[in-house]
Amino acid sequence: MIIKKLNMNKFKESYTPFQEFNKQYLKGDMYSSVFDAVLNYSDVGDFNDKYEFIQIGIPTERNISNPITLKLIESLIKIKNPKAFLEIGTFIGVSTVCFKNALSSSSNLTFIEVVKDSYDATLKNLKEHTSNTNILGINGDALDTLKVMNKNNIKYDFIYLDGGKENYCRYMKYIDKIIAKEGILIVDDVFFHGDALNDKPITEKGKGVKEFLRMIKKNKSYKKIILPISNGVMLLIKE
Repeated sequence: MIIKKLNMNKFKESYTPFQEFNKQYLKGDMYSSVFDAVLNYSDVGDFNDKYEFIQIGIPTERNISNPITLKLIESLIKIKNPKAFLEIGTFIGVSTVCFKNALSSSSNLTFIEVVKDSYDATLKNLKEHTSNTNILGINGDALDTLKVMNKNNIKYDFIYLDGGKENYCRYMKYIDKIIAKEGILIVDDVFFHGDALNDKPITEKGKGVKEFLRMIKKNKSYKKIILPISNGVMLLIKE
């Protein structure tokens, strides 16, 4: 029997499906094959068949969370069974509906949305597609609201962050104080259309995300992993 340390750097060639090591036997195109497999063998497709959403005058599909991301979070909700769930940034409430229906009947859902039309659409979609109970909607600035939550010592054991990307670091200052021990934090759009992957991002939102990634890397209070889903999803667990 040989006992020795593993060289984890050797795994770097197989971190994602699109690296050469993981597609050595594939005869077709990896991108389309992975996409087809996700649709054919998981439940993301049933999302489109369940609901018809009230919308506002902004293109919807590019502004809502990816169905794969939503299915991942639904699964985590079922595993974690949080008692208090906070969503920061809802757009028209597609994600909010999914989260509410995944939560137990006794769980509380709070959402923050600054745009009035989006806030109203979220409320209407929740009323149409959920039990519409144990819900607190806040139409206001997320940073101001997080400050109040911290002041009032409110705690959440599951938080989903999808608000203004340029403010991710500012949000995190207060999220860190209101998230419970062993709480889950999901941060969406951590690639921000590739801009956050640049050494020097070119957009304010990309700069905000990059600043957040650099900051959270140094924070030892969380276990964290970035998942290469859609526009990039980071999963953090507060220790």
